[in-house]
Amino acid sequence: SICRKISTIRSFFKFISREGIVKINPTINLITPKIDKKLPCFLYLQEINKLIETPPGNTIFGIRDRAILELLYGTGMRVGELVNLNIHDIELDEKTVRVFGKGSKERILPLGNPSIKAIQEYITSRNLFIKNIPINKIDLNVFLLNRFGGRLSARSIRRIIIKYMKIAGLNKKVSPHVLRHSFANLLLKYTLILLKKD
Repeated sequence: SICRKISTIRSFFKFISREGIVKINPTINLITPKIDKKLPCFLYLQEINKLIETPPGNTIFGIRDRAILELLYGTGMRVGELVNLNIHDIELDEKTVRVFGKGSKERILPLGNPSIKAIQEYITSRNLFIKNIPINKIDLNVFLLNRFGGRLSARSIRRIIIKYMKIAGLNKKVSPHVLRHSFANLLLKYTLILLKKD
């Protein structure tokens, strides 16, 4: 972007003027253009419900995809955290999931009942699915499997979300991060409701 280029040039001239290579820094009075900050896109609750109910509940991948949508929305986790989940990161008895975020920071996220139900259904169908894949082709630790028994990629999850948005007839430009914003938006809404009650 233009702002990034200006920032790079400004840093360069600041450095060479400090080192005495140039006497005058020509970027001192350089004005950086202001960028309008767009509000993050999010889905309303009825749109989220429609999206989550779209994957078919009678196929392994439909069940997996519903678990993906429930986890992204129900926990607010990042797509990178989701694809790196292993089976042992999920504690259904404790109603928690352990994720490793940016800089390998560990976080424990609570699981709501819809997420738990979606996970349980997926694990049941996943166990049937892995019986049909040669043992040397599958990583049993991986939570979200692709059709070959490997780890699902972040790109695949983006495609899955776009696919179900189209099927659900939701005409918004959506990425996994939008589900995270939707989670944050709902959390804020209910926090404000609780504060008003006090």
